Amino acid sequence: MVNPIPRIRQFYDETVSEVKKCTWPTTNELLESTAIVIVSLLMLTAFIWSVDMVTQKLIRFFILS
Repeated sequence: MVNPIPRIRQFYDETVSEVKKCTWPTTNELLESTAIVIVSLLMLTAFIWSVDMVTQKLIRFFILS
């Protein structure tokens, strides 16, 4: 049986090397991105809610008519 420890160590070393190559966002960039995501989610939620309400009213109108 082959010892897996050297392969695990190599994988770990390569992973650490790749992570060091990454550029991480600054605090301001992270906050701006988070704000954009939250605003986008709120807009999408409002859109889906409004479409749902209109569809619900149309279905009730046609069923109860």
